[in-house]
Amino acid sequence: NQGLHNSAHVAICALCANFLFLFVNLVFLFQGYGVMSIAIANLCRALFIIIYNMTSMHQVLRKMNLVIEYNLDHFKKFIRIFSFTSTSKIISGLAYSVDMLVLARFISPALITVFEINKRPFNIAFALIGRHSVALMPVISHAKGSDKKDWIINLINTQFRFYSYAALFVVFLFIFNYSNLITAWTGKGQYAGDLVMYLLSLNFFFGLICAFMANVNYALGDIKINSLFNIIRNLIFGVIMFFAAKNYGIVGTLCASLFMILAADFIFYNYRVFKLGYLQFSLIKSLFPPWLIILPSAFAVGWAFKMGVENILPAPMYFSKLLLNSGLFALFFITLVMMVDRDLRLMVKEATTKYILTPLYKLRGA
Repeated sequence: NQGLHNSAHVAICALCANFLFLFVNLVFLFQGYGVMSIAIANLCRALFIIIYNMTSMHQVLRKMNLVIEYNLDHFKKFIRIFSFTSTSKIISGLAYSVDMLVLARFISPALITVFEINKRPFNIAFALIGRHSVALMPVISHAKGSDKKDWIINLINTQFRFYSYAALFVVFLFIFNYSNLITAWTGKGQYAGDLVMYLLSLNFFFGLICAFMANVNYALGDIKINSLFNIIRNLIFGVIMFFAAKNYGIVGTLCASLFMILAADFIFYNYRVFKLGYLQFSLIKSLFPPWLIILPSAFAVGWAFKMGVENILPAPMYFSKLLLNSGLFALFFITLVMMVDRDLRLMVKEATTKYILTPLYKLRGA
């Protein structure tokens, strides 16, 4: 469906599937199924995703007058490529959870629970922001097939600017609100501490940057090399993670993860996109001056907001502190970025004129 540019239905399917999961989960929980209700809800979600996507793809194929042809030689070629990708995904999936698997051997179940609770908001935010780069993949692949190199470069430059600011904004929100967020969500005593939160924030930010470039690289057709890199990278990561967890616990696993992101992912994916000719130095040069202003300004003002809200509101009002501090910082951050980044300001102005003001003028004229 993504390859056929049927992205809207893919998104609709994902949203409906998640709502279905929640509904089925609640129904079976109230019926007394306990933990089994999660498994049943997951099964219902999986079946819904398969049925919806197959139906949607069939409609698109019929609309485009396309027929599925079965070719054994092509299938063998596809399997050779797919074997790398599937092996890479399996190992990557294991690597994604290896910290919890290894930590379970060396620390208490209570600490495992606290760590998982503290990771969860980062994981949710990562999935939400990371979907932006996933949604760009079919567009980039189509443009690559149409030999629109300049268009792809412009798209990467534009979208990476929005993407990186979104990642940075969420990192600052977490830094200044995370203790209140965890306490409001789960109660006192579940916040893992500032050091863990800072390391999670660094993993989150650089992980998102690498995910953007990785998805661009996949969309440009660099699949086999990417898959080989992921296999080797995650096997090494598993070994490093074992020794880090054994000797340094939770902090060790986070440091090991950050090390692999910076020493492997960040260098490899940026280099591959650059070598393919789609990552320009002009992007880095245009982002560097605004970030020199935004980073210290956002940190100083965000910290001032945090201290002010903590002193104004009583200690137990965690949710109110979270809302007030987040709202104030959001207004400040958006204003600061729009003032400092001239290129982004022009993009927003152009998009507002094209998609909002022009249609309104047409409606008024009609």
